[in-house]
Amino acid sequence: MSAILAIVGPTPASRVGEHAPKRMLAGLGAHGASRTGVWHGEGCTLAVARYPWELHADLSGDVLVATDGDCVAVADASLYYRDDLARSLSHAGVRPVRDDASHLILAAYRAWGDACAERLEGDFAFVVYDGRRRRVFGARDFVGSRPLFAAELPDGTKVIASSIAAIMEHPACDGSLDPLALALDAAGLAFSVGAMTCRKHIQRVGAATTVTASVGGALGGERFWTPRAVKSRLPFEEAGERLLELLGDATLERLGGTEPTAMWLSGGWDSTAIFAAGHARGTARGRRVTLHPVSLSHPADDCGHEDDKIAATAERWGTTVSWVSARELPMLDTLLDDAGRRDEPIDHLFGALNGELASRSRAAGARIAFDGYGGDFLFNSSSVFLADLVSELRFGRLAREWASMRGRGFSLRHLLRYAVQPHLGSGALELIARLRGGRYPGSPYQRSVPFWIDRDFAARNALMDRARVAGTLSNDAPTHADRELAWFVTQPFYARSRAMNQGVASRGGVELRAPLMDRRLLDFALSRPATERTSMGQGKRLLRHAMHGLLPESVLAPRPYKTGNLNGYFKASFVAREAAVRAMVQRPLLLEQLGIIDGRRYRNAVDFFFRQQCEVPFRLEVTQTLLCEQWLRSAVDGARAAGPMMEQHVRHVAYA
Repeated sequence: MSAILAIVGPTPASRVGEHAPKRMLAGLGAHGASRTGVWHGEGCTLAVARYPWELHADLSGDVLVATDGDCVAVADASLYYRDDLARSLSHAGVRPVRDDASHLILAAYRAWGDACAERLEGDFAFVVYDGRRRRVFGARDFVGSRPLFAAELPDGTKVIASSIAAIMEHPACDGSLDPLALALDAAGLAFSVGAMTCRKHIQRVGAATTVTASVGGALGGERFWTPRAVKSRLPFEEAGERLLELLGDATLERLGGTEPTAMWLSGGWDSTAIFAAGHARGTARGRRVTLHPVSLSHPADDCGHEDDKIAATAERWGTTVSWVSARELPMLDTLLDDAGRRDEPIDHLFGALNGELASRSRAAGARIAFDGYGGDFLFNSSSVFLADLVSELRFGRLAREWASMRGRGFSLRHLLRYAVQPHLGSGALELIARLRGGRYPGSPYQRSVPFWIDRDFAARNALMDRARVAGTLSNDAPTHADRELAWFVTQPFYARSRAMNQGVASRGGVELRAPLMDRRLLDFALSRPATERTSMGQGKRLLRHAMHGLLPESVLAPRPYKTGNLNGYFKASFVAREAAVRAMVQRPLLLEQLGIIDGRRYRNAVDFFFRQQCEVPFRLEVTQTLLCEQWLRSAVDGARAAGPMMEQHVRHVAYA
């Protein structure tokens, strides 16, 4: 994962110094010793840092700063379906200078201007400087797989960069904390954060979003893509065949050249489908496909145990698995000990596992790794499809579906929540809230505010309202199930999480790709009825149907409960660090000093966590508050080590 940077302002080179861009790139941590390129123009400086292994043509390539006439680009990008892009560029009368990702992006910008981002298929974050218009234009892909941040600093300088740390190295950035963003993270309400970051002047560029900046102008940008459902009448059998083709093509497009590609293989239906479809499509096209499975191993009595299904899948395709023992990589060791090196308080909870998967992938000779990210969005559905049965007046089918769910603990309350509540208008919800003392009925996508968040702070900043809005589906899709799918692929939290995981993999020496998060696959998934995702207690019906004959029946068979979850790993990791966690929360808490949490209530929550079997949301909320506290403490401790004046500055911006 490359690091890119753009500084826009009056003669930025003289303003911040000739070496400032490289110093800002060094703020990205591991990229500090990488290959870097810097370009200075009138009112703009562009820079890029790239790991040496990324210089391979299968990845970002050896071009650091790309130029084409009066346009210059820096990119963190891997583009797919390049033959299709080349044909479209040819029809537009534009010929790329070279076929690396950066020059292809420049060619797309020349052909379609600001609309270029919608024409690109791949994982990307990029910035183009248009010398004729004296402005920069940037964008992120629709998944948000590569991070991008933007800031308008107090002196009028605009900065766009791959990390918050890089922007904070600019001398005009004071690094002031945003207590609201910090509180949302500490409360486990990351779904509500949106573009905010924990730094006041720095915003997150959203997935499928552009960003623009010019000398003397303000930062701008807009969303360039929104999922649209165009329904297909293709019969179920033919739809399965089409899905296999699309998934196979998406997998082949993301393969490397001669090196093996690692497959982070679980025992579920998503990564195994990629594994099988890639091999099958490669065989059909006469192309040799080498996917090397790297998998997590859990104890036989652990709820994450899927070793038998993983081994059966690998055996079906004549390969062996590189196993990673999950219990040997406690979650908190990385999350707490590395807090001071993070851009933001929250990190990917399973970074320790994914980091080891990346290392094992690299040991197998891979520079590219696949995971099964996206399958739960595209090919599964919650019980919200029951609301569509109500819309269609299919009450007989509704009754049968409910009967199939009741044996799995689906109560009348659940039925009302999923089948009836989505039809209630704002007036009805307001009335229910008044009858419940101001509490709105929760949606399946809404998180509650933990009881240890300071009540006055929560009320002043309307945390409950923010959580409710973030958990509300839009009305842009024809069915409730389609709205749910669109919510998942546009919700800012998932882009943030995906970029975190990309960073973990990159530090391990591989580029992480998600064949399921392919625009063509997404369009196809939106075209299909929700009953192909979930019906009569069976999930991912179409995906499993497409894999018949390619995966063992023991893998494809319906399961009475979700397998492969990491609850056991989560609990074991906390138990292993119980003494350290209890000692941490007994100290004066910085989040309490900021007025964000009630320290006594949080200590009680931690005590309850260790004494009781807690529900998963509660575990996550306790953990995220802990991560925020440790991140704040690391910032203060790091400043103290740098000297009294720096410590005073950090405490000032933290408590202002």
